Amino acid sequence: SDAAEYLAFWLHSVSLHAPDAPIFMVGTFLDHLNKGQDEDKFKKLKQIENKISKLVCFQKLQSRIVKNYNAGLKLSFFPIDNTSGSASEGVKLLRRAIVQTTKNQAYVKRQVSLRWMKCLDLILEEQEDPIENSKGIFKGTSSHIRRSRSDSRKKSHRAKANFVRLNRAVELAASVGITSRVEIDIMLGMFHDLGVILHLKSTQTLNDIITTNPQWLIDAISQVIRDDNIHPFSDEKIEQVGLAQDVQALFSDGLASLDLLEHLWNKQHVEYLLELMRETLLLSDWPYGRKDQPTFLIPSLLINSSKQITAEEMTGNFITCVFDFSNGFLPIGIFQRLICLLVGVSARMNTLGKTENENEKVKNSNFVDMQPELSKDAAKVWFRNFGYIILHQNEMKIFMHIEKPEYSGRHLSIIRSLLRKVENDAIGRRSKLEYFCFLENGEQEKSFVSFADAKKQLLKPWFENKNANKKKREEISLLSESNPNIYNQEAVSLNAFLDNF
Repeated sequence: SDAAEYLAFWLHSVSLHAPDAPIFMVGTFLDHLNKGQDEDKFKKLKQIENKISKLVCFQKLQSRIVKNYNAGLKLSFFPIDNTSGSASEGVKLLRRAIVQTTKNQAYVKRQVSLRWMKCLDLILEEQEDPIENSKGIFKGTSSHIRRSRSDSRKKSHRAKANFVRLNRAVELAASVGITSRVEIDIMLGMFHDLGVILHLKSTQTLNDIITTNPQWLIDAISQVIRDDNIHPFSDEKIEQVGLAQDVQALFSDGLASLDLLEHLWNKQHVEYLLELMRETLLLSDWPYGRKDQPTFLIPSLLINSSKQITAEEMTGNFITCVFDFSNGFLPIGIFQRLICLLVGVSARMNTLGKTENENEKVKNSNFVDMQPELSKDAAKVWFRNFGYIILHQNEMKIFMHIEKPEYSGRHLSIIRSLLRKVENDAIGRRSKLEYFCFLENGEQEKSFVSFADAKKQLLKPWFENKNANKKKREEISLLSESNPNIYNQEAVSLNAFLDNF
C-alpha cells in the first residue's frame, strides 16, 4: 500500500505540473524476480500491472503513459534489472522508447529560426563575470567562496555563468542579427516554456536575470528551506556571526531575518533571490517582525508547535466552509503557499484606510493585536473589522472557520481568489486544482451544501440578494472574475495582485 500511495503521489504531481507530457514508469529490481522460472516472473509482472491499473490516477492518465510491449507482455511500466547496468535489455528498451516518443512530440517538430538556436547557444555558453564570480556557490561560509575564487584563478578558462542579464542577452541576440525586442521576448518565452532557461517577468528584478543553470537556484533556496535534522548549520560558525537567535527563529517559527538570508547567500543577488521566492510563493514579507530590519515568513518551515491552532479553540457563532480535494489531488506545498498569500492580504487589510502616521504607529506596535498565529497545517488570520478566520488542512481537505458569519461571503471570495493565484503560480496555467467547495447551512447546524447549489439558493450568510445592500457589496468587492490576467504571474506582480484586495 505504501508503494501504491507513493506511485499515486508522483502520478498526480506529474499530471499537475506537466499536463501534456508523456509518462514513463520504470520498475527497478527486476533481478529479484529473475530467481524463479520465466513463467513465474511474467505472472508477477502481470500482478503488478493489475495493481497499478486499479489506481484512480492511473485510469485518468492512461493515454499519457507510454506502454511497454515486450515478449508478448503489454505493461504500463518498464522492468529494469539493477545488476546488469546500462547493458541490460530493459534499459535498452527504455532508451529506445524514450527516443521514439520524444521524436513524436509537437515541440520537437516546431520550426525555429537558426538565429534563435545560435543565440541560445551563446547564452548557454556565456562565461561567468569575474565581478559576479561567487553567484553559483552557496556553502554558507565566506571561506569557501574565497577558496573558489582562488581555484578559479588557477584555471585557464572561466566557468560557465549561472545566469545572464537581460541586457547581455540582447547584445548576444544582436550579434546574430536579432534586433527586435518583440522577437527577443518571444524567443526567450519559448525557451522558458521548454525549460531550457528560467526567465520570469512579473517584476523588473526578475525580468533582468535569465537563469541558465537551475541548480544554482536550487542551491540558493536549499540554504534556507532545509531540514535542520539532516542538514544542520554549523553552530560554531553561526555563533561567530551572531545569528544563533535568527537560526532558532527560522526553524521554530518559520521566520527569516534579512541578516540571516544575506549571510546564507553570501550577500550575492539577495534582491533577486528574495523576489524569486516571493513571486513563487515560497516566502512572504512579515510586517510583524523586528523593527530594525525586514523579516520574512517561510511557510514550509512552520512546525506543529504547542500553540497549534485547531477548531477546538473556537467559541461563538462560527460558520464553516470546506474545500474538498478528495476526488483530485492536494499537492504538498499548496496549503503553505495559501498561507503566504493570506498573510499578505491580511497585512494590507489591517492597514487599509489608515494615514501614513497611523500605519507607522501600527508597524511600531508590531501588529501585536492582529499578528497571524501559524503552524504547519493551520493558520489563524485577522482581517481588522471583519474578524478572523481559522484555516487548517486535514489530509485532502482544507477547512475554513469564520468568526463573523456576516462576512462569510467576503472571506470565501478571498480564499477562492487566492487558490486561483496559487494554481497559476505554483502549478501552471494549463493545469487546474480540482476540488469541491461545500458551505455550511447557517440555518441547519452541521449541514453542508455544494457551492453551486448554495449560489442558486442565495444561501445565507454566504450569498445575498443581488438587489440588497448594494453599497456593502461594493465596499467588499474583490477581484473581477472577468479579468483572469490578475492571476497570471507573467502579467502582474504579487504586490499588484495583493493590492487589488
